[in-house]
Amino acid sequence: MTDQDANDWCEAGCARDCSEQHTYKWGRCAHAPESAKPTPTISILRVEESGELAKDIVAREIPITAWDALITVAKWVSRGRSYAFDADPDISPAYPDAAARYALGALDDAGLLDRRDQL
Repeated sequence: MTDQDANDWCEAGCARDCSEQHTYKWGRCAHAPESAKPTPTISILRVEESGELAKDIVAREIPITAWDALITVAKWVSRGRSYAFDADPDISPAYPDAAARYALGALDDAGLLDRRDQL
């Protein structure tokens, strides 16, 4: 290995992880493909039982798109029952059924929807 080969990672803009071989990790390697980019998430903290008397604070993550969908649904629902079928272009053109299902699914996948039968 020549001195030039040893410095290629630095010239490319990679982290030191790539000094031996390119890792292709997003944010660490200049050669990482766009598909390696992680999905932006938001962390939600909650208290969960960890034993008989102990409780832990646990971070659960959901995609930021699910968080945006939750906000859209909350805006729509907060308008009240009498406006349920009246479109509001500032929020969405129609009731956001798909957004509601997507957001609830993301919450369930993250373990944030406790069911009474599971408690």
